[in-house]
Parts: sequence; C-alpha cells; structure tokens
Amino acid sequence: MKTASNPPWQHPVIDPEVGDKMSRPWQLWAARITPLPTFVSPNGSVTIAVNEDTRTITITAPLPTFVTPDGSVTIVADDNTHTITIGTAAGILTTTVDLSLAQIRALPSTAVELVAAPAATLRIKPLSITLQLSMTGSAYSNLDTTYAALQVIMGNPAIGPWAATPIVNDSTTTTPMAYLTYLLGGPKQIVVDLPVPYLQMGDGWWAPQPMGSGDFSQWCGTALNLSLDNNGAGDLTGGDAADRLRVVTLYRLEDFT
Repeated sequence: MKTASNPPWQHPVIDPEVGDKMSRPWQLWAARITPLPTFVSPNGSVTIAVNEDTRTITITAPLPTFVTPDGSVTIVADDNTHTITIGTAAGILTTTVDLSLAQIRALPSTAVELVAAPAATLRIKPLSITLQLSMTGSAYSNLDTTYAALQVIMGNPAIGPWAATPIVNDSTTTTPMAYLTYLLGGPKQIVVDLPVPYLQMGDGWWAPQPMGSGDFSQWCGTALNLSLDNNGAGDLTGGDAADRLRVVTLYRLEDFT
C-alpha cells in the first residue's frame, strides 16, 4: 500500500513466476536471471555447477594421483568415495639417469643406481630399459675383448641376477661377439632397447631365464643397478668429456607379501 513513508521505488511488487514480494524492482530482476551458469577454473581442475530447479551448488574437483620422485609411493584419491589410498605398487613408473664421462669410465668398479631399492617385500619389475648413448670423441679403451658385459643387475652388481639381456664381448662363442666394443668404439649417437627379461640363446632359440633361485629376498627390496663386468681388467679409459649415456627405465613394483 502506498504511504507517505514509502517512496515510489519501494512499492511492493510481485514476481508472477515465483510469487514472492520484492521491495525493490532491481531485486526482482536479479532473482529472475536464468539459466544459472557453470563456472570452470582456468586450469579446468574445479567446476562449480548451479542447479536451477533445486537451487543447489555442486563443486567438483577431480582429485589427483601423487607419486613420489622415486616412484616408490603412490597416493590415489577417489572422486566418488572421497577416499585416499596410499600404495606402493600402483601403476607404471619411470626413471631417467644420465651418466657422465667419469661414471661411464668407472662402471667396472662403481655401479650406478637406476631405481632405488623399494620396501623389503617389493620387487622392481623392469618393463623396458633404453640406453641412449651420445659419443663425440675417441673410443673407450681398456675394455676386455675376451669377455665384458654392460649389464643391468638386481641388487649386488657382483652376484645379482641380470634384469635384462646385457651387451657383451665374448670371444668364446662360435661367432665371437664384440657388441660392447662396437657400442663404445667412437663417435656415434645410438639407441639400444635391452630385451627384458633376460634372454639366453640355446639351440637356436632365445629363452627367458629365471631371475634366481632360493627365497624372494634375493630380488625383493633391492635396487636396480647398471654396471660393467670387465673381466677383472679394471676401469675404462678414453672417451670424451661431452659423452653422455642416458638410461630410461620403465618398471612396476610387485608385492611379494
């Protein structure tokens, strides 16, 4: 009702759709904005949706999966149940290790760790191991030609089982092998995919070999290492300061509990 105390812009009005009295016309206009929008954060990670019928707001934030730098621990968040699972054997993991000239030369005496040792009940299971070698200068020398092997080893480089087929020199085979001499023999850029698991030639067939015998502790809880068996000849010499050997390993963690 119009009174002396009510200016014209405060006269009560009724929205025919919602049947509610509004004291100011601009309030009526604001209440009738449709449709209500959905907001998305700039990186797309959070969505805010407004339901026009129920006037409810739903905030959706896809929860990420976190992996520690060494791949040993995974934290998985479930969007539906809003639960968080902390595990140690989820997904395919990867590491990349670059070896310097000094590390390449010292491989016969000092192994380089490719994957850190996981928990005592877990085994590192390599899925692929790739070597990327870039040599710019002279060949490496003091490499034994009777027998030498560039090898990826589970655990102790001196006694651990091969995790992949090595690159070898072996003068005792019917056709002498000098693959390692070629690999380290001078300027080149080369990629080598090591066969995983370790394969051995026999009667014209390549056959997968077991990783070891005895209890699981021989390969559970152990690191994955790169080393060079130089048949007792000592460290390498030669090479160039700009040389680089990169090793990319894809692997899973298997639980043996």
